[in-house]
Amino acid sequence: MNWYKKARRNLGEVYTSILTPLVFDKIKEFFLHSTRAEKEYAINCKKYNITGLNYIMINCRVGKQTIMSCNFSSWVNTIYINFQIDPTGEYYLSDIYQRINIVLRHEIEHALDTGTQMGMNYSDPNNDKTFENIRNYFMHPVEIRAYAVECYFTSKKTGMPLQQIIDEKIEGIKTYLNNSNLASKYVEDLTIQIKKAWYKYLQSRYPLQSKYRIEDKV
Repeated sequence: MNWYKKARRNLGEVYTSILTPLVFDKIKEFFLHSTRAEKEYAINCKKYNITGLNYIMINCRVGKQTIMSCNFSSWVNTIYINFQIDPTGEYYLSDIYQRINIVLRHEIEHALDTGTQMGMNYSDPNNDKTFENIRNYFMHPVEIRAYAVECYFTSKKTGMPLQQIIDEKIEGIKTYLNNSNLASKYVEDLTIQIKKAWYKYLQSRYPLQSKYRIEDKV
């Protein structure tokens, strides 16, 4: 295996293992010990010598459902996490921990891109729902890399088959695309392209671990 790919993979997993407990502790503090008023937390990643990452900013609030979203800003090298908890619903700390682990692995992959996000040819697809912009987002190399690594990491941590993880992720993207009012032909064509790109990247990055051929799974 190329030494850079191996080092990159190891760094990403090490950083995730360091940061996940820190984020989890802040979120747990919020819904176990706070007055449930909206609260923000900051984690200084520079204290832990995390490459390409300065801070993690966590916004916690109460809402009608439990949801979590996460994004990385290359301009300030910061991961932003929005966490909303439904205090009347069912939730398990182990599930929340696992979700933090997975979303952080995706965003840390972006942090390890060391500036390659600059000059991206797309904007936030939640703001610009044109087909061209959405396609540019999902097919950009940094997103292909981050989504593919997220799927591999999820499979590794949960024990679920990689193929199942990828299929479920693709179905989620299909739902998102359909909700964006894209023509069904565009949705089907784009999700096939995304899936092929993910498998191709995984086969190059994890050649010894990958048991799947692209043509067998698309």
